[in-house]
Amino acid sequence: MAARMETLLRYFRCALLCVSVLVPAISMAQIEIDPGPEPTEQGAALTELIGQTLEMHPEWSTLDVRVTIGPAALRRALNRGDGKPVIASYLTSTDFRRIIDVAGRTIRVTAVFSNPDPQDQFTLARAVLGENALIGVFDTPSANALLRPPIHDTIRALKFRTGDDIDGVLRQAGSLNAILVLPDGVLTRDNINHAVRTLYGRRVVLIGHSEMLSRVGSLASVYISPENIAAAVADVVSQYAATQELMAPVFVEEVDVAVNPRLARSLNLTLPSTSILVRTVREGRRRR
Repeated sequence: MAARMETLLRYFRCALLCVSVLVPAISMAQIEIDPGPEPTEQGAALTELIGQTLEMHPEWSTLDVRVTIGPAALRRALNRGDGKPVIASYLTSTDFRRIIDVAGRTIRVTAVFSNPDPQDQFTLARAVLGENALIGVFDTPSANALLRPPIHDTIRALKFRTGDDIDGVLRQAGSLNAILVLPDGVLTRDNINHAVRTLYGRRVVLIGHSEMLSRVGSLASVYISPENIAAAVADVVSQYAATQELMAPVFVEEVDVAVNPRLARSLNLTLPSTSILVRTVREGRRRR
């Protein structure tokens, strides 16, 4: 509880700092940070990091751009309809696509995604299970980059339709070594523990997209640290300052890896060190 209060106090200190430094003065357009109406602890920490990072570049202080943190803040920015360019952060690629689809109009917006590129997860799966491992992904729009066209002949599509029973979906995993967990809503807080137990008996593991997923049952996950999200936001702002054009939405390049050593031991798997896995995933991205 004390840690939560300290995080939120840091957020409000940052919010006040952002008001005093970044909110527009008369006839002067400046960077505006919008953390959303109900910031979480993680969102509060990211707000502080982004504020600190942008303050290191006073040459950007007159840019007319809004940085949003979280899905709710992006929705609010789009609803304003004031034409100000928006750089969205702390939301998944799936969240972003859904919000933009609902907006239904051409807008000046880009994003720094909080989830890794699914191909990074594929690289991690092969690094921990071997290059011939059979990797499954649920056939949803989030898997497009992996399935259409297939990036590798070891990728398998798991058919899924909204409302399907999760046990029926998991039965398709019988011949697989791993399933990539994407931010597609198939595996949720309500069913992931059941999925982990079901798949464990078949020696099928999950490869996640957040550090938390490794704590709740994924064998390993690619994840993005708040520090690297903040740095990527600064890169997007820098590019906008130089060109007055927003780059396309981006996955963060500097990813990290979390593993579940207890699960690895129970499956009698010997994993490479975390540092080797991080290097493998980052190098795989740079070769693409």
